[in-house]
Amino acid sequence: MTPVVFRKYKDEVVAILPTLSAHYGNVVCYQHVGQHGEGHLSWVSDTLPATPAEYGDLLRELVAIGYDDLKVYKRLQTAHISWRSK
Repeated sequence: MTPVVFRKYKDEVVAILPTLSAHYGNVVCYQHVGQHGEGHLSWVSDTLPATPAEYGDLLRELVAIGYDDLKVYKRLQTAHISWRSK
């Protein structure tokens, strides 16, 4: 299972994929515009939780591109964060 946390930053819903390999101190993020990227862990505190109605389209997009084993979490959990460095 791949953990995913959906958050809102300004007006955009962002999927945080904390177990994927990222630069140290960062997490992999995905959004409709721009797709994959990284965000620093401190950035997450500037976001708000997204509701299922808000993230439904993004979840379907992730499944469509191959993320078929996602498990949605409400909060980013320290145990999920990948400390592997690229």
